[in-house]
Amino acid sequence: MKKNLLFFILFVFSSTLLFGQKTNLHKSLFEKKNELKIDAVKLLTFPSLEIEYERIYNDWMSLGGIMSIGNGGNIGFPRFNTEAFWRGYFTKAEAYGSKGFFGQAFLTYRVSDYEHWENNHTLMSRYSGAGVGFAIGYKWTNKAGFVIQLDWGLSRILVANTDYFDELQPKFGIKTGWRF
Repeated sequence: MKKNLLFFILFVFSSTLLFGQKTNLHKSLFEKKNELKIDAVKLLTFPSLEIEYERIYNDWMSLGGIMSIGNGGNIGFPRFNTEAFWRGYFTKAEAYGSKGFFGQAFLTYRVSDYEHWENNHTLMSRYSGAGVGFAIGYKWTNKAGFVIQLDWGLSRILVANTDYFDELQPKFGIKTGWRF
């Protein structure tokens, strides 16, 4: 009788431990704090791959970075661009947090090609520059973690190694990704 009682107590205790554990596969969206996104517009229309990583700190704030690599085939579009950003969300906290309307401030560094005239010849040259910018956007997130994001903004190149470029640089995109 004591063996059966001991076996029953061990069985109940071990089954409680097994069923009480959470797995990473079933984390709620509140527990998922990282997002990885790819810009579909730049991937499909320009020869460029843009990847964005965002770390969510709470329902209204996140930090992240963007890296874009292109072949420079289009004048004015970067061969390489990197950004670090702070993002603030202004939509009332809903089911999954860190979604809805946002504003963003960012620092940028880019390398691009440009055309200029010298001695009656058209020359292609490369410049690099650093600047600051601001953007606005909207992000949708479903409970499985799929993300769609629209954003638009402007940056101003403050420091560059040439005078042959536009100081104002537009920023736009449609990004899709995953929260994990």
